Amino acid sequence: MTERVFLILSSAFVEQELAAEFGRLPPSFLPVGMKRLLDYQLQSIGQEENIYLTLPETFELQKRDHLQLESAGVTLLPLPLGLSLGEAVIFACNMIAVTDSPITILHGDTLIDELPQDHGDHIGVAQSSDGYSWAAVDSDDDGAMLAINTIAAGAHDIGRSQVACGYFSFSSATLLLQSLTYTRGDFIDGVNRYNSLRSLSVLPLVNWYDFGHLRTFYRSRRTVTTARHFNLLDNDGVTVRKSSFSARNKIKAEAAWYDTLPHGLRVYTARLVESGENSDGSAWYETEYEYLPNLAELLVFGKMDPAMWTHAFASCQLFLENCATNQNPEWQAGQILKALVADKGEKRLAEFAADNVFSVDHELRYAGRNLPSLRGIMTFALEQINFITPAPSNVMHGDFCFSNILYNPRVRRIRALDPRGYIGGSGPNIYGDTRYDLAKLGHSVLGRYDDIIAGRYDISSHGYDLNIHFDDHPNYHHAKKSFAAMAIGDYRADSEEISAIIINLFLSMLPLHSDRPDRQKAFIANAARLFVEMQGG
Repeated sequence: MTERVFLILSSAFVEQELAAEFGRLPPSFLPVGMKRLLDYQLQSIGQEENIYLTLPETFELQKRDHLQLESAGVTLLPLPLGLSLGEAVIFACNMIAVTDSPITILHGDTLIDELPQDHGDHIGVAQSSDGYSWAAVDSDDDGAMLAINTIAAGAHDIGRSQVACGYFSFSSATLLLQSLTYTRGDFIDGVNRYNSLRSLSVLPLVNWYDFGHLRTFYRSRRTVTTARHFNLLDNDGVTVRKSSFSARNKIKAEAAWYDTLPHGLRVYTARLVESGENSDGSAWYETEYEYLPNLAELLVFGKMDPAMWTHAFASCQLFLENCATNQNPEWQAGQILKALVADKGEKRLAEFAADNVFSVDHELRYAGRNLPSLRGIMTFALEQINFITPAPSNVMHGDFCFSNILYNPRVRRIRALDPRGYIGGSGPNIYGDTRYDLAKLGHSVLGRYDDIIAGRYDISSHGYDLNIHFDDHPNYHHAKKSFAAMAIGDYRADSEEISAIIINLFLSMLPLHSDRPDRQKAFIANAARLFVEMQGG
């Protein structure tokens, strides 16, 4: 083998602090936005022919991850637990059967935006002022490495902040293997020995992101921010500013929701700092930035124990119960729900029908079962919802889905983001119907919405004959059980009424994703799946 070997070392589980947040995962499998860290690492690596990924041999990969890694040309190397870093390299090199080829090593908790393409002898370095245990790198004025030494946590000298950042390039895999074997698997000593035989140069890397420690993880994760086309998010690590010109009324309504929310509910939401308008007419507001994961990341990519889901849903329950006690008798809840579900749903379905060849009046088949058309499914679902209830409206978030719910495992409390803040053209309004919030929560759990957004599903379609499949994952069993146990007053989360609203949510989203026909097809198939399940199929 003469081509370069690219080895991603991810054969140990993350440290306890990170495991408490995301579950027992290898570092490359940590969630960053709605992707894994590995997705970004592979994007940075680019078109390499010999990419190898070490994983703990006890780590169970989902079928989809197997297929994605195979498609990306990544060879998996399951390694025994308890190996040191150097021992893991020796083990991996022997499994690969490396010859005297170049080898590049990237630590599994490391992301570098622009990886060097040079196959020479280099050690990547960067600046760090954190007090973790790092490997400090000494070099001469010409950039030649003199030595690399581990410094204990808390003993970090900010004046000597050049540390190894998890990227190593060696021109000879054989010599590296010999050096590590000579030092009995001690990685730092092995690198020093290699350097004494074949000089390593120090390579400063500017765009280095460390995901190996809780503090550095969240700082690095902050660099990946997703925002829809109608707004702009600015995040400086202290506050998040959300602004828009085209959706300025929406931005104003969201800010007003935070500002007028009853004080007892504010412990469950993001903290509003300030809001205003710019000279160009755009509106903005700032909230305090929270270094927390959202429930969508934990559901799709985490490996959480059942207790975590119990605590998270208990906090959701407390929030919604408190919302329900803050009522406005001037607005009937059913009228608001009709505007949000029936009126908006029928309007959105008509928009989809006008812009697509897929007929909303053609009967469907799902998994070999005859079903009504999309319009028929919507009509049936709407008939299951009580819109004429005299119950007064109460405080409603309006977009209470997993991607808008942060979770703090240390205090077992949620923080809700991005509220709706208005109903149609009525202006800012914090009131609505609890059933809508329950359905929004359910469309992440029962509806697998976040899996669809992350592209983690399989779909088969032949015209109007559809089927959709999601990976079986323990997270969903735990979340589904916790969701089904929820009840806010007389409204049960597992009722047919809530399921009917969830179906309509998916159908009403169709025209919003006109740029993603694949996602529209998934929403259609998913609505059909939920309809079958509601019918007891």
